[in-house]
Amino acid sequence: MNNEKQKILDMLEKGTITPADAAKLLECLGESQREETALVRQSAQRMKGKKLRVQVEGSTEESEDLHVNVSVPLVLARYADNFLSTCLPNSAAEGMKAQGIDLRQLNLGAIVDVFEELEEDIVNVRVKDAHNDLLVRVYVE
Repeated sequence: MNNEKQKILDMLEKGTITPADAAKLLECLGESQREETALVRQSAQRMKGKKLRVQVEGSTEESEDLHVNVSVPLVLARYADNFLSTCLPNSAAEGMKAQGIDLRQLNLGAIVDVFEELEEDIVNVRVKDAHNDLLVRVYVE
């Protein structure tokens, strides 16, 4: 049972709200969840087939021929923050928060919204010196 439903039932049990009020609240909660599901489906359709791609090519002192190609479906990236907030162990979250990194406040959905609209590379960097020659490219395809 989700948290909102449990809160409504707890208020009913304590007598804070009437059964009629609880029924109305549960009905509204169901409607908002259906609307949210519809929005998720629309977003997934819009992102269908789109991927966040990361490519690294070149050479370093340690590796003469370096090729890295990572591809993540945008729809998966959008909901990774939900996964992080619910599945990240509390001890790990607190340890990171102590270092100034609060993954539970990260809104990857908003970041992915921006990525969807971009028509150019998100990152395109070439690093070249006496020992390294690397091209790093991050884009949506």
